[in-house]
Amino acid sequence: SIGIVLSLDDKDKTSLQDIQNLKIKGSRGNVVPVADIVKVVEGNLQKTSGIYVEASTSTATETDLLLLTLARKYGIPITVFIPDAYQSFPDLYPRKGWRVKLLDTGWRLSIAAYQRLADLLLFPSLDLAHCFNNKPPIDILPPGGLAGRSYIAPSFSPPTVVYVGATSHGDGSDLLLESMSLVVKHIPQAQCRFISSHTQ
Repeated sequence: SIGIVLSLDDKDKTSLQDIQNLKIKGSRGNVVPVADIVKVVEGNLQKTSGIYVEASTSTATETDLLLLTLARKYGIPITVFIPDAYQSFPDLYPRKGWRVKLLDTGWRLSIAAYQRLADLLLFPSLDLAHCFNNKPPIDILPPGGLAGRSYIAPSFSPPTVVYVGATSHGDGSDLLLESMSLVVKHIPQAQCRFISSHTQ
């Protein structure tokens, strides 16, 4: 179980051989000895100067966490970018059904693992970073930007709400349109712009 690997403290004197004796069970039920994976990555890992990971919206795989655990053992710097946190807003994205609850739990365990293993966590905004109890240092990586760059919000005239992303109802565009009716009551000149891969 990868959970056993992640439960090991950095101060623990566990050897690489102890880790290799573990086995990973894949989503299809196939069991892979950790030793087989270690043989593939061990040599190249020691030549690696740093690792960058973009966290998934769902869950990390066992192999992802194993690789990061090994990298941590070798002292390789790990940077993890966390792009979103839908699961932190159950009012907007309710945990309905066992599958959603299972994925939600997997995501939270993955985030906890990233926080334990990473040397640096990156977020697209400070607001998102504040949604987490961050143990590693954090920095901001705006879309298309550089880490550490201060972000200056664009100025729109008239006041404009800009939505960037998918435009299906399940992605929240319907909620935005409903909200705009309230905005216009207070700011009649306000407008809304949708930017997606299909329209702008």
